[in-house]
Amino acid sequence: MSDPNLSAIDLETMTGVDLLPWQKAILNNVYGGIRRGEMMTFASGRNTGKSMLTAAMLNNLCKEIVMPPFEVLSTADVDGMPWYTVSCRKEVSIWVRENGTENQDWYSHIDDRWTLYHNMFDMSQEMLAMTKLRWGT
Repeated sequence: MSDPNLSAIDLETMTGVDLLPWQKAILNNVYGGIRRGEMMTFASGRNTGKSMLTAAMLNNLCKEIVMPPFEVLSTADVDGMPWYTVSCRKEVSIWVRENGTENQDWYSHIDDRWTLYHNMFDMSQEMLAMTKLRWGT
C-alpha cells in the first residue's frame, strides 16, 4: 500500500448523496477505466464484519509503515555462542530465507505451544551481522 497511485474508496459513503469534492477528484482522475487486478471489491450486508476487516487491513498497513525492518527480541547462549530471536518484516524474512542456510544460520522460531512464526527467526551472530549490514539497524 505504499503506491501513491492507490486510493481506498468507501462506496457506501457515496450513495444517496452528492459526491464530496475529494470523491469527485479521485473519480475524475481515473483515466481509461480500471484494469484487471487494479481494484479490490468487498461487498456484504449489515453486521457482517466489514468494519473489522477494514480495521485489520489498516492495522497491517500501519505495521508496515511503522515497524523497523527487524528487531532483536531476545538473546541466548547456545553451545557457548550467542543466538538471537529476531522479529522482522516480510521482505526481511524473504531475504533471510534466501541468503542464509536453514538449521545452520537460522531456525524458524517455534514457541512453547509449537506455533511456527514465518517472520520470526532464531539466528546466529553471523546471520544477524549480515542482516544488520543489509537492512541497516
